[in-house]
Amino acid sequence: MSISKSLITIVTLAAAALAWSLPAFTGEEPGTAATKAGAKEGEAPTDVAAGNILLNPGLEEGEKTPASWTRGAEVDGVEYRWDRTLGQQGKASLCLNKTANRYFPIAQWYQIVDRKPEGRTLKVSAQVKAEKASKAIIDVVFLDENSEWVIHEWVCYIGAKKPNDPPANHDWKEYSGTLKIPEKARKIQIGLQIYGPGKVWFDEVRAEYVK
Repeated sequence: MSISKSLITIVTLAAAALAWSLPAFTGEEPGTAATKAGAKEGEAPTDVAAGNILLNPGLEEGEKTPASWTRGAEVDGVEYRWDRTLGQQGKASLCLNKTANRYFPIAQWYQIVDRKPEGRTLKVSAQVKAEKASKAIIDVVFLDENSEWVIHEWVCYIGAKKPNDPPANHDWKEYSGTLKIPEKARKIQIGLQIYGPGKVWFDEVRAEYVK
């Protein structure tokens, strides 16, 4: 009788140990819980996972100023505004309103990020709303290890390209462009700029490495 009790005790303890070591079965496929916590199925949980190298691309984050974005120098006749009432998807965007009838100096919002060594080609895009915008630009500056300019390129042009063209005047619209990254580049600056008179809003700004 004592042998049977000992055997039963050993089997019971072994079963308990096995149950403790196995994960609980929830009836869901692997990864389902993570998908529910981070995003809807089929969507990347963050912009990092989706390939966007910019922070706060939807301009929703921040307190008094938009997180990760820097306002450029003060320019007479230009209003910088973090518009928290208007966005293409959310409720915020970066706005530049120029009333001065001249093209220089340039006003911009910008963000600087590190360049990944494997990145060779960069695609930049943004949702833009324009109101009588004569000339606005999405600009990319490549910087070396000393934060000195290597080169800069206009990746998107918003407005009148020819003397008789009308200014840009439209609701939210995507602008995008692709450019090669110089070998010497160690940092990348994305600039949302206004040159001439008019008003522009930028939202959902993306910069991602592509093949």
